[in-house]
Amino acid sequence: MPFQVSLGAMIPIWWKNLILANRDIGTIHITTECYRLYPVEWNIDKSADMLTIFCLNYQLLPRQV
Repeated sequence: MPFQVSLGAMIPIWWKNLILANRDIGTIHITTECYRLYPVEWNIDKSADMLTIFCLNYQLLPRQV
C-alpha cells in the first residue's frame, strides 16, 4: 500500500463511542478515490475490528487510544 490511513480518520469528533470503517472514514476529496480500492477498504475494516477489540479489552473509548 503506497500510503497509510491515520487512526484519527476512523474516530469522529462529535461521538465518543463510534469507529468508522470502509468508505465512511474522514478524508479529503483528493484522497477519497484511493481509499475506495478494495484492499484498502479491507485493511481499514480490519483495523476498525482490532481497535474495537482493544477498546473492549481495556475498557477504553476509541479517542483514548
